[in-house]
Amino acid sequence: MYRYVSEVRNKKLDDKESTKLGIPRNRNRNLLRNIRKFSSSKCNCAENGLCSEFTVRELSAAINALSNTSPGDDEVHNQLLQHLPKIGKQSLLQLCNRVKNSGQYPVLWRKGAIIPILKAGKDPSQMGSYRPIQLTSCVGKLPLARRGETTEPETGWFSLLEKHRGPGYESDPDHRRRPQQQLKSPKTRGSEKEDLRLVYLTYIKSDISYAYNAWYPCVSKENREKLKVTQRDAARTITGCTKNTNSKLLINEAGLLPLYVDSDIAQATAYERCLRLSGDDPLREIAENPVRRRLKSLGTWRETGKSSAEDSGLEDLPRERLIPVPDIPPWMIPDTFSCRPSLTTSASKTEPPEAQKAAVEETMKYLAKPDIEIYTDGSAMDGTDYLGGGISIRYPNGEIESMSIAAGRHGSSFRAEAMALTTALRWLDEGKKCGNLLILIDSQALVRKLEGDAEKSISELENETWRLIYRVERRDNTRLHIQWIPGHCGVDGNEEADR
Repeated sequence: MYRYVSEVRNKKLDDKESTKLGIPRNRNRNLLRNIRKFSSSKCNCAENGLCSEFTVRELSAAINALSNTSPGDDEVHNQLLQHLPKIGKQSLLQLCNRVKNSGQYPVLWRKGAIIPILKAGKDPSQMGSYRPIQLTSCVGKLPLARRGETTEPETGWFSLLEKHRGPGYESDPDHRRRPQQQLKSPKTRGSEKEDLRLVYLTYIKSDISYAYNAWYPCVSKENREKLKVTQRDAARTITGCTKNTNSKLLINEAGLLPLYVDSDIAQATAYERCLRLSGDDPLREIAENPVRRRLKSLGTWRETGKSSAEDSGLEDLPRERLIPVPDIPPWMIPDTFSCRPSLTTSASKTEPPEAQKAAVEETMKYLAKPDIEIYTDGSAMDGTDYLGGGISIRYPNGEIESMSIAAGRHGSSFRAEAMALTTALRWLDEGKKCGNLLILIDSQALVRKLEGDAEKSISELENETWRLIYRVERRDNTRLHIQWIPGHCGVDGNEEADR
């Protein structure tokens, strides 16, 4: 290895010299040719500290920080990188910037050789006596992406958040403002607030909330306070607020729910879900039959769930039964059924209604001409009360037929939309309708639910929906397509169903 390093330091290798040193012919040439094929684009973001290309100084600092470790499959040792000449560092820097800008991580860097190491004093014949060590590429592990860290970076989860802050966080005099001023003005340094919030929800919140409803009621006050400290630290990183900021204002500014509120929601959801199971289900028996407390000071998820249901006025209302196994297996749904939760031309809710209507009309051009065109819509007063649905049926000859349904006293807009769709499918089934059938819904969540398969349906209403889809689709010469369209954008059928 040192012979190869000394040769590289003295002169540029050609193919013959590379072969003498044990390097495959044209290996360097092919590598450079592949590098030139990368399609990279420079970032135009104003946060130059995070988005700008790596510099020679950063590369040198990263190489100097390398420790003595074993190389991966590419057989490039850290000592080799530390002895690279100037031209070698420039080539390596070019490669790293190409990877950063293109977003294409080399496959070789992701591969690793796993070597079992025998533990001291253990039986070699037992598999558990070995400690697996994975050897990965030293080049792929260069600490170039660690920008924005202080001289004493935090360890654990928050080191990931710190890397997204960007340079100059601690030196920015803005962070010493009064808490009230800090909350009123937006955060303008480092990464965006929503990006940091997403990092927290993905890496920290998901770990904390795992099996939330089971263990949180049994946690002592001291350990709950530790979890609150973790959340507050993350909220400060997200918002940039100072340490003396009021905790409630801090959590609210970060767009998070307090842990005790989030826990109550998880416990109430688990309690309601168990009560909706069949009577002989063990989970329902656990929810209905409270057990003796181990400590009087600690609560249980059953008590929290029941209390939440009583406070919401839902304890005495009938509960829709959950279906553990759907009536229609996923493989029984004909291939002719299809649904699409998007348009051929993107149209967001922020765009004017005219643009959304134009996107709908463009999408309709790519769909087969329907024999029957159905628009459905559902709504609920204040999102939870007095559910209702509307259906508008249009025939090729211009004839229009309308229907309306009452969908219950309590529920959600999603349930109202689902009941309107079920009513339309029941009308198709009872009328023995066939041909090209098109149903247009303005609930994207419902269409995404149907985009899955019948295996994921658990409620009675969803089970009936899939049963009706199967009965309609099994007729000869029948093809059913369900398409999402944005609501309130001037489409005549949707406006008619919305009335």
